[in-house]
Order: sequence, then C-alpha cells, then structure tokens
Amino acid sequence: MESSDPKMDVKKRGLIRSIFRYRREAPLGYALLFTILVASSIITLLGTAIQLGLDYKRDINTIHERILYIEGSHKASVSRNIWNLDYDQLQIQLEGILALPDIEGVIFEDIAGKRVITLGQVKPPQPVFQEIKLYHSNWKKQEIHIGTLTIIASLVGAFDNFLNRAFVILGVQGVKTFLISGFILLIFQLLVTSRLSEISQYSQQMDLSNLHRPLTLKPTNSLLPNSANELDWVAKAINDMRQKMLEDIKQIKQAEITLKKSKEKYRNLVENISSVFFLYSHDINGIFTYVSPSITTILGYDREEFLKHFDTYLTDNPINKQVAEYTKMSISGVQQPRYYVELFAKNGGIHLLEVLESPIFDKMGNVISVDGIAHDITDRTKIEKERNAKKIAQTANRAKSEFLATMSHEIRTPMNAVQGSVELLRREQMTEKQSHLVETISTSTKNLLGILDDILDLAKVEDGKLELELVEFELVDFINQFITMMSPNAEAKNLEFICSMDENLPKTIYGDTLRLRQILWNLASNAIKFTDHGEIVIALKQIAGDADKINLEFTIKDSGVGIPIEKIQMIFEPFSQVDSSISRLHHGTGLGLAICKQLVELMHGTINVESTLGVGSTFRVTLPFKEVTQTTLPHNSNPITSSSNLSLLLVDDDIVSQAIVAGLLAEEGYKVEVASSGQEAIIFVLQQDFDVILMDLRMPEMDGFETTKHIRQKLQKSGASTVIVAFTGDVMKETVQNCLDSGMDAVIPKPIDVSAMNRVLSSLVAKKEPDSKPI
Repeated sequence: MESSDPKMDVKKRGLIRSIFRYRREAPLGYALLFTILVASSIITLLGTAIQLGLDYKRDINTIHERILYIEGSHKASVSRNIWNLDYDQLQIQLEGILALPDIEGVIFEDIAGKRVITLGQVKPPQPVFQEIKLYHSNWKKQEIHIGTLTIIASLVGAFDNFLNRAFVILGVQGVKTFLISGFILLIFQLLVTSRLSEISQYSQQMDLSNLHRPLTLKPTNSLLPNSANELDWVAKAINDMRQKMLEDIKQIKQAEITLKKSKEKYRNLVENISSVFFLYSHDINGIFTYVSPSITTILGYDREEFLKHFDTYLTDNPINKQVAEYTKMSISGVQQPRYYVELFAKNGGIHLLEVLESPIFDKMGNVISVDGIAHDITDRTKIEKERNAKKIAQTANRAKSEFLATMSHEIRTPMNAVQGSVELLRREQMTEKQSHLVETISTSTKNLLGILDDILDLAKVEDGKLELELVEFELVDFINQFITMMSPNAEAKNLEFICSMDENLPKTIYGDTLRLRQILWNLASNAIKFTDHGEIVIALKQIAGDADKINLEFTIKDSGVGIPIEKIQMIFEPFSQVDSSISRLHHGTGLGLAICKQLVELMHGTINVESTLGVGSTFRVTLPFKEVTQTTLPHNSNPITSSSNLSLLLVDDDIVSQAIVAGLLAEEGYKVEVASSGQEAIIFVLQQDFDVILMDLRMPEMDGFETTKHIRQKLQKSGASTVIVAFTGDVMKETVQNCLDSGMDAVIPKPIDVSAMNRVLSSLVAKKEPDSKPI
C-alpha cells in the first residue's frame, strides 16, 4: 500500500541516503551501529523470552500454590462438614473457594463417585484439575474415606498476562535499543575517531630520540569531562611502556630490594611460629652464618653458641659421618635429598633432626651460600618406636598364647592315656604294692596337671584375659566340700586338719567359686606340703565391709617350716622359692602363691602372710562378696545319675588315647564307636545315629571345628539332636569359645575324668530331649 503523504516519503528517502553516506564516510561507526542493533535485538529477544517464561512459570506456580493452599486450609473443615452432613455450610465454603482468583469450578463427589455439588465451569479452557481425597478419623484413629473434592483452575489468566507483558516489554526494549545505539554512535564519533588519529600520528613519529616526549591527547568535549576512556588508557599504556624502558635499571634494583624483604619476611615467619623447625645458612666454606631463634626452643642453645660450637654437639651416631659429605655436595650446587643428623641438646638430651638443604646461586650460576631447614623428629621417632614395640609385643603375646595352647594339648593328650590307664587299672584286682604304684601314678598325674593349670592361669592373668565367672553358691556347703577334698592329703601325712567358721556367716553369696577354690587349694596344699607334723587350721569369718558388700577373711595356718622374714615378699613372685633345698625336699614350681596373689587382686581382695622360721606360717586372704538374700539356685529333685546305654562316637587320631578312652567309656555302659579322622566321623554319622559325639580338635586334614560344622549340617537335614562335645587338651578361653561357635555343646578337658564326663554328657543329653525321663 503506497503512502498518501508526500512529505513522509521525502523524509524516508532522506534518512536512507544519510545511512548510505555514513556507511561510506565512517565504516567503523556504521559497523558498530549495525552490530549494536543486531546484538541488542538478540539480547532483547532472549531477555524478553526468559523474563516472560519466568513470569509465566511464576503465574502457573501461583495457581498451583493456591490449589495447595485450598487443600491445606479447607480440607479439614470440608471433611468435617461432609461427615456432619452440613451441606449448607459445605455449599457456602465451596462458593468461597470458587471466588478465589483463577478457580473456575469445584466438584464434590461422594465415596461412590457420584457428584453431589458442582459449582462453576467443569470444563474451562486450559484447565488444571486437583483431586483432594477427604478422610475422617474415627475414635479408633482410623482414616475413613468420605469423598473426593476436585478443584478446577484455568491457565487463561496466566496466558493473558503473558501476552500483555510480551507486547509491553518488546515495545519498551525496542525503543530503548534504538536510543542506546544512537547515543553510543555519537560517543564513538566524539571519543574514538578523532583520538585514534592522534595516537596513529604519535606512533609514526616515536623513536629513541624523542622517547622522553610523552603522548598527550587533546581533551574531549564536555560529554565526559572527568572520565578517562579506553583511548586514554592506550595513551597511558604507551607512556608507561616508555617510562619502563627508561627506568629498567632502577626497576631491577628495586626488585632485588623487594626479594630481600620477602626473604626476611619468610624467615621471620618461620622463626616466630615454629617449635620443631629451625632455619640456618652457611657459606661456601661450610661456616654457619645464620640460625633462626627457634634453635633455643628445640635444643636449648642460643644462636651464638650454636654458630660457634656446632661441631661439638654432634653425637657418636654413625649417621653423623655423612653430614660433611652432604654439605660438600650442597656447596658444589647439587640439590640433596633429606638426610638425618643427631645432636646433643643443652640439657644433655639427644635430638634426631631431619635436614633439607638447598644451594643458593648468584646471577652467574655460582653457589654463594646454602640454606637449610632442620625438623626435630625426636618425638615422632619415639612414637613410631613405641608403636613398633607394641606390635612386636602383640605378636609375642599371640605366639605365647599359641605356644601355651599347643603345650596344653601336647601334655594333656598323653596324660589322658596315663590317667585313663590308671582308671582301668583301679578296676582290676591288684596287690597292695600294685595299688600303691597306681595311686602314685595318679597323684603324680594330678600334680603335673596342676602345674600346667598354674602356668596357663598365670599367663592369662599377665595378658589380662582371665575373667571372673560370678555365680550364686552356698558358702558353708562350699567350705565343707573343700575340707572333704583336702582332708585325705592331710591325713596321709598324719596331720590334724581343723576347720573353724563363724556362726553369723551369710548362707548364699555371689562370687567366682572356681577361683576361690583355686586360691584356697594352693594355700592349703602349700600348708600340707611344708608341714611334717602338727596341724593345719582353716578359719573363716566375716569382717566389716561396704554397704552393698561383705568381706570374708580366710585364714590358713600351719605348723610347718616357716619363712624367713627377709624372704616373705619373694614368695609371691612367679617361679620364686624361699630355699632350693626345701624345693628339692617338698617339690614345687613356685607358681602357686604367685597365682594366688594375682587372683586375689583380680577379685579386689588382699593377701598377706605372717611367718616364724621353724614355727609355721599364717596366710590371710580377704575378699569382697555380695550377699544373696533371694537365692535363685536350682533344686533338682530328679538328678541325673548315669549315662548308661548311650550311643557314643569317639573321634580321635591318637591310637593310644582311642583305645584307653573307648575302654573306659565301654565299662561305663556307653555303646562306643571310634573314628580316627574327621572324614571317618562324617561317614559314621551318615550311617547311624549317635546320642553323643566326643570330638578331638587337633586332627590332620580336617580338624574338630570343621568336622563339627559338616556334621551339624548333616544333622540339621535329618532333624537329629546329637550332642557334640569337644574332648581336648587345649582349654584356652579362645579355644572354648571357638568350640561353641562351631556348633559344639560343651568342652571337656583332657585327661579324662569319668565321673565328670558322665555328669556333663547326661545333663546335655537330657537338655536335648526335655520330654525324656532322666537317665
């Protein structure tokens, strides 16, 4: 469509001619104007799109937030009105929701999906639906579904806002772009074009003869009177470059001064903050010229002392012989790795230093000095040594435990054959002399086992692995049983054995009966051993204790050889004896009293002794116990007395032990089968059922632990309730726990004690079959 206004057409043609003329006369300005217009248009469009998108998204989010607000604020009251059947109030409430901006419709449906109330538009343009499940909590706190509330919103308003904003923003941004472009073009003409010409002329005329003449640009008009533009910066850069060329020597000197200050600053920093480092310098002759003040904190010397007398502080450690060689190589300009030197401190202590040196060169590459830093690693080395020593000690403890376990097994296994043979011989008809020899063997066996137990217990105490097993027990019964055990030993030496107990002793107490019996047994055995005539008196009384505990004092008095007063403390040391002649006469290892002392201290008690040489000794042990007022001790009205007719599988690779133990068990009424290996035991279990499996632990190829695991897997499939008991010479706590973890029911130590084994096996079989009658 052609314009109807001739004046307007003339103006357009004049504007077009001006643009083409400006393009010919100022191509850089034209290119700048075109670039600004294109870039501004693109940026404007992108900015507008981003802004509109954010505004539209914000409007959408506002609608969603309004719906969520309706759900949060009206859900409970709407549910309550529905539950109360107050539809009038519900109608009012839903109309209030409909009145909110952008909400076009509200629908309430009952639990059957039937619309009960419908307000507004159900299908508006660009709808957003939000279903709100309505529940009511009854008196049991149960949620009951009572209907669904549907909120219908429309995005039309958001879209209208989007279009309105788009027209406004695009119009404003377009006008702004053209105005800015024109203004920039004007500034470019005033500030750039004319001044570039001045810079070009100065550059063409600049040489060494006029290097002192600065570049001075004519001032611009009043458009930017107090501001420097990029061309002013170019002029300043040219003048700075000229000035730097003139002041090159001055700048080099200033750099040297700055470097020196930086070095001093670094040195001061290290000197003031370090307590384990010190700096030093020496010249090319190896003479120290500087050491930082921290040398006083580390070694105790002041700087003057260290600089003058360094050589006298070197120890005789061979590592110090390398110091001179390292110093010589540093002076030659070779960077050295870290090395070590050992010095005496002023207080006489020895410090190990880690040293790192660096040669310092001049501009010609010649070494002028050597700087170094020394790090005191004495404490770190000490910690590392202690850590290594701890590892070695732990390794030694493990080795000792393994040795003790092996020793226990290797001694108890042959002793099992000896003790079993003694038991078999006792059941034979023998002459008086033969009976005496058998009892001698039995006594010697028990003594040897006692020594072995003492060694194991002492090792456990030293390693901190001995733990107390606290149980309830009747005190008087315990003492009577102990007297019964010890009396035969006293009667064998024609000694009078006397027991005295207070009448007000507690009936039942809480403590470790095994360790208490061990203490009393060692003390009483020693009393009998070192008394050739007279009497042994054991007394028990209660003394004052804490509010929740009682203290019991056990006194063992003898009329034996006595102990010299200067050697009383020595008797509690391991492997120590008062007199080697007495040791040869009465035998012993010197472990019993040491173990007594360790056990008493473990039980938080005290032990002391009074003795007169040739008259006798009195040992007093005071131990704390807890009195039991309401006993939980079991009362077995139907005790187990026999294990006859039980089928038993004996698993042992020792042929001698096999024969003797199997013979003893057969005489006790067991139906015994023998397996010499773990594989053979598994075959037996697959072929027949056993009540008890007596399992040795240390066997070749497949040990007792692995064998037990395989057997338990087989028994689990068949549902059999076979008792598996470890029969071993290794009675260390770790071994016992491993036995239980592998599926064994109990552990019986070697050598065999037929009575004890009968009790243990009968009890275990009865527990496996709770409904069966006692055997």
